Amino acid sequence: MSYPDIERPTVPVAPAEWVKDAACRDLDPGLFDPAEGTPEAHEACASCPVIEECLAHLLAWTSQAGYGAGMTEVQRRKYRRTLGAKNLPTLTRGKAR
Repeated sequence: MSYPDIERPTVPVAPAEWVKDAACRDLDPGLFDPAEGTPEAHEACASCPVIEECLAHLLAWTSQAGYGAGMTEVQRRKYRRTLGAKNLPTLTRGKAR
């Protein structure tokens, strides 16, 4: 399967500005540790205004474990394969473009 030749989005390495708006910012990170997530994690992701930024961050960091951006680890792995390598976010030290 081929994918269009597009510029890959970039994700900053340092904590990004969007994190301050994340629905999970004040929650215990342990709620996201189980692979399937806890009910509290599901609720936070479902109402999060920056879920797309979170997903881009998690896809760029391939080693991210646990539940996040409304997806389990397995769901994110499948999504990464669907996107293809050319379309995955990359990490930068600057602002996301």
